[in-house]
Amino acid sequence: MKLALGGAGLAAGVTGTGTLVASVRGARTLEVTRHRVPNPIDTTRDIEGRLRLVQLSDLHLRTVSGHQERVAEATHREGPDLILLTGDTLHAGTPISVMESFLGLLPASATKLAIMGNWEHRGTFMPSDFRDSFARAGVQLLLNESVSLERPRGPRLTVSGIDDYLRGLPSWRETFRDVPSQGPHLLLAHCPAHRDALTRDSATQGIVPELVLSGHTHGGQVKVLGRAWALPGGSGPYVEGWYEDDGAPGDQRNAPLYVSRGIGTTFLPIRRGSTPEIAVFDWVGQGG
Repeated sequence: MKLALGGAGLAAGVTGTGTLVASVRGARTLEVTRHRVPNPIDTTRDIEGRLRLVQLSDLHLRTVSGHQERVAEATHREGPDLILLTGDTLHAGTPISVMESFLGLLPASATKLAIMGNWEHRGTFMPSDFRDSFARAGVQLLLNESVSLERPRGPRLTVSGIDDYLRGLPSWRETFRDVPSQGPHLLLAHCPAHRDALTRDSATQGIVPELVLSGHTHGGQVKVLGRAWALPGGSGPYVEGWYEDDGAPGDQRNAPLYVSRGIGTTFLPIRRGSTPEIAVFDWVGQGG
C-alpha cells in the first residue's frame, strides 16, 4: 500500500510539474490573430484599400529579452500603419527606461498611440512621466483625449483614448470633446467594461465608435477546462475576442468590441489556455 500511494504521489508530482512547465512555456509563445474590419470609407493609406492596425496590449514589461524581441519582430513583419498600445505596457516597479527600450524596437515608420492601464497607475510614475517617456520613443499618449490622423487620401481617422476604468480618472466628456460628427472613429479603452459605460454617460450620446479595442483580461490567463474562472475587476462580461450587439441604430452598445488576450502576465509568469496575442486589423474601405 505504501508503494501504491508513493507511486500515485510521484505520478501526481510529475503531472503537476509537467503542467507548470507547460504553463510557463505557454507564457512565452505568441499568436498573431488577423481580423478584417469593414468600414464605409472610400480610400485608405495604401493601394490595397486598407489601413493596417496592430494592437499590443498588456505587455507588462519587466525586461526586454527574447520574448519581447520576438513580439517586436512579429510587429515588423505585419507592416503596420498604426500601432496601438492598449494599456499595462509597463509592469509596476519596473524602470520606465525598459519601456523606452522596447518601444525603440518597433517600426519607426508606423504611427504609434498608447493609453494607460491600471498597472501604470499602480506604480510610482505619474501620467506626465509616461507622456514624456512615450514621446521620447515616438509614441503619443492619449489620456482622455482624441487625435485626428491625416491620410494621403480619404477622411481622417479619429482615435480616442480614455483613462483607465479602475485606477485612472476617465472622462468621456474630455475624451470625446474633439470627435467630429462624421468620419471613422476608433476608441482605445484598456478595460472592456468601458464599453458598457458608454451607455451611462450623457457625454457619449450620439457618439458610436466604429471599433473599440480593449485588453486587461489576459483572456483569463489561466483557464481550467477551457473556462476563465477568475477575471480582474473592470472586465465586465468580456473575456476575449469579438463582441457585437444587435440593437437600435445609434445605440452605443452597437460599437463592436475586440478584447485582446494581451502578451504579458501578472502575479505568476504563466499562461494556460490563453496564448499571448498580437491582434492585427485590416480596416478596409469600400474597395477593400
